[in-house]
This record gives sequence, C-alpha cells and structure tokens, in this order.
Amino acid sequence: MPDPPLGRVLRDPSGRPIGVLGFFGILNWWLKLPQPTFEQELESTASFFRELNRLGLTTVGDTAGGGLTWPDHKLGSIEPGKLADMIVLTADYLTAPVDRIRDLRSVLTIVGGKPVYGELEYAALVKR
Repeated sequence: MPDPPLGRVLRDPSGRPIGVLGFFGILNWWLKLPQPTFEQELESTASFFRELNRLGLTTVGDTAGGGLTWPDHKLGSIEPGKLADMIVLTADYLTAPVDRIRDLRSVLTIVGGKPVYGELEYAALVKR
C-alpha cells in the first residue's frame, strides 16, 4: 500500500498497515473542536489587539484600522471622542534595561478615557 498524498501509512514491525498519519487527520481533529460564536471571536480578537497594544506593536495598524477591529469606533487610537485605557510611565519600558523595569512607575493613569491618577505635571488632570 503506497503512502497517500499529504500523509504516511503507519506500519507495525512486520510491515502490516496499522494506521495513517497525515494532514487530513489533523484537519478532522480540528473540525471536531467546538467552534466559537461570533461574539467570542470578536472578544478574542479584541483581547489579542489589547495585548499587542500593551506591547506597543499595533499603533500604526490601529490608527489605520481601528474601525475594522472595534465595531463601535470608540477604541483603536488616541484622539478626541474615543475611549482609552493607558498609562504614562516615568520611562519607556520597551527600551529600559531589564533590571530597571521594576523601578518604572505611572505618572498618569487613564481608564475609560478619564484620568484617574496623576502626579507631577499630570496631577491637575485628575478631578478630585
């Protein structure tokens, strides 16, 4: 018995076929997984982009495609009329030496587009 396209026939030590290993077995397994709802897919995508944003990797993509990612057009870039959860740190954590990251602190924290914590020149932004 020859090997099928995209696969391989598994044989016991005597050469008798005992199974098939291949792409279609993986595809069949994947198709049996529970499929997420549209809302679950949307939340998963939103969560993925929030994590990329946290790492500073999607600024350009969000500015160009925020409306594609967030259906309510309230997130995706920093501009008037949009919501933002963000912090301003004492230094850039992406370029700070690893042993100094623990020393970084927030001087401004914004949640839902509203400043909730500020110090130094940002203190006046927080309504008390």
